[in-house]
Amino acid sequence: MSTIPLADVASAAVMPPAPLLDAAELALLRYAILPGGRQTRLAATGLRPADIKDAGDRACCLVGAATLVQAGALVAAHQLLSADQLEIGQILPRHPTARPAEALVLAVGGHTAEQTAAAMGVTEHTVTAYWRPRELGARTPGQAGYAAIATGLLTLNRIRPSYPDLTLAAYLGGEGPAAPKESA
Repeated sequence: MSTIPLADVASAAVMPPAPLLDAAELALLRYAILPGGRQTRLAATGLRPADIKDAGDRACCLVGAATLVQAGALVAAHQLLSADQLEIGQILPRHPTARPAEALVLAVGGHTAEQTAAAMGVTEHTVTAYWRPRELGARTPGQAGYAAIATGLLTLNRIRPSYPDLTLAAYLGGEGPAAPKESA
């Protein structure tokens, strides 16, 4: 039985395949992560009001996420949507202060606002404010999860322990986030 030297473990790690989503599912995922009011997000995605019932929960289910922060992180990790499609604009590579960064680590790992608040000893309101760090250019929790992975603030294994202990750029070969894969 051969073993992989510890130094090569991270480079041997492979991401699981991205979920196969059709155009309507990608639009729903985009709707759940975009900033703005309901009408603004409907116009941006082309969805109808009937299409968005339980949008946040359904978006999380599509990518296997527990929270919208984790969903945003998974969207970045699997390159399902671009920063432009999520209206993040320029993703800023600055790191948030310690408390917002701690809240992001927990949320990207799938902790809810209630669980994160309990772990940090703060209110849920404070946690949801932490999930929109201006330092990353994020205006929604989903955008924060996306930006945390896309900037390299958090490594992929913060989403799930089975993911590589690498930044997205390192995983992609130092190229940084690529354009999302075209859906069939």
